[in-house]
Amino acid sequence: MPHAIIVLNASDINQPDEEWGAEATKRRLFSAYREILRSRTLEPYVNSWRGRGRGKKLDTLEELFRMYYSSISVIRVPRPDRPMLVYRQVMKLYKEICGACRESRKKKQSLRMLFSEEEFHRYLQSAFDHFADNLHDPFDFVQTSVMNSPIPPDFGGNILKLAINVMTANAKSKRRGVLSAGSIFYELSFIVPSCIMLDKERQSRRGELHRSRDYYVLF
Repeated sequence: MPHAIIVLNASDINQPDEEWGAEATKRRLFSAYREILRSRTLEPYVNSWRGRGRGKKLDTLEELFRMYYSSISVIRVPRPDRPMLVYRQVMKLYKEICGACRESRKKKQSLRMLFSEEEFHRYLQSAFDHFADNLHDPFDFVQTSVMNSPIPPDFGGNILKLAINVMTANAKSKRRGVLSAGSIFYELSFIVPSCIMLDKERQSRRGELHRSRDYYVLF
């Protein structure tokens, strides 16, 4: 998930020195807006995370933010009346940006999700095309990944397509909770052996069918 950095620009300069720290500013901001979690605007988002299949405990606005962002930082930048304070706060902002970039790169590298120069250009172009037509829907990295690296049309690729279709249908359904990847493939495990058996009979493939509990396995 991305990192969120909130900048309170042109802040009142008549603040105690301790109020210019990032942690103190964040605590004060979320404390001031703690009641907004009960607003009608945020109610659908809160209920979707508290609902069936997720069961998240959301008691504060910061906890709701953490459902969408890896971290949240808040920096005050004052009016230009105190140039040294402006410089100090801008340096804090720069430090937060660099730290977020390092953490994001480290996380992506551990998940083998770092883009090459060519891949980054394709994703950037796709993002520009998306937001040029639609400013309301988020950019779908998974769909773009499939477009750049199509799923192979073999048996494994078709099973993956089926899992993606199940995931998409489940996400659109409001009556069920969100299924995890493990639960989707567990349910598919009852269908896939039947497909293998049907393919074996149609193509007269060689191999022994072995019954193990409730599954047929082809050796």
